[in-house]
Amino acid sequence: KTPGVKPGQHADAKVYEKALARTEGMVRSMTKKERRRPEILNYSRKVRIAKGSGTSVEAVNRLLKQFDQVNKMMKQL
Repeated sequence: KTPGVKPGQHADAKVYEKALARTEGMVRSMTKKERRRPEILNYSRKVRIAKGSGTSVEAVNRLLKQFDQVNKMMKQL
């Protein structure tokens, strides 16, 4: 038992680390140009990124959607 850590927090941290590792894998599978301009990602590029990161095209689409939402929020500030 770790002092100050509530039960279940270790499990949450592991889930978070896994998700972060998947996201990092997807980003690292992109070229510099794709990172700078994600709007150029067509289906075949998404398939390549998914294969390179060991995820699915749907996961790549979710990442891109999250990125777009964060960009919109930042522009509002």
